[in-house]
Amino acid sequence: MSQFNKYAKRFDEIARAAFKESEDAAARLDRATTARNQRLNEIDAAKAKAEYLEAQEAVRSVRRKLDEGEYRQQITALRKELAADVDAAFRADPAQIDSATLELLKSGICTPDEYGALLHKAAEDGNPTMCRIIGRYAEDAAAAATEKAGGYMNDPTATALRAVGYQSKQYNGQQWLEAFDFMADVYNRAAREPVLATNARWEQLTADCVEKF
Repeated sequence: MSQFNKYAKRFDEIARAAFKESEDAAARLDRATTARNQRLNEIDAAKAKAEYLEAQEAVRSVRRKLDEGEYRQQITALRKELAADVDAAFRADPAQIDSATLELLKSGICTPDEYGALLHKAAEDGNPTMCRIIGRYAEDAAAAATEKAGGYMNDPTATALRAVGYQSKQYNGQQWLEAFDFMADVYNRAAREPVLATNARWEQLTADCVEKF
């Protein structure tokens, strides 16, 4: 669970409210359909028809709320909040610079394994600024190793250093936006297919994501 878990929980609340309303509207329509199909006197038949038409409209109204209305707007706004929070959390911060590690990087003596260890420590410390700096130095070292190998791109040292540079790019908070978008994809499919718009289905597909977010 990360500092961004609150966004997954809020998404979960929005989706559950949406699907509860959808389920209630569908159940109302089922009841109205059953009543309309019964043998009734003229007055009760008219009432049953009116309720059926109202129930149909209620279902359509909920679908609009899921697809483009209230619920959709809440989800869109929530993602914007998450994106801004992620951007702030992973923004380069001079206060996070580890001077001793920086001097070591500048020395140029680190091996690929040592770059990897430094990156792992910075990630464990929750220091995205140092992750980016270490990655940049690893990429520069990879370029130097490639040049030293006569431009051979598959030089083992250069390849290992490039791998560290690639790994460093993962510490940018993007995984939280991707997790949110996974939940949004589940929601979108449910919004298009009424049979999927149930809390049971939603929980089955997203409970693990919400817990680990």
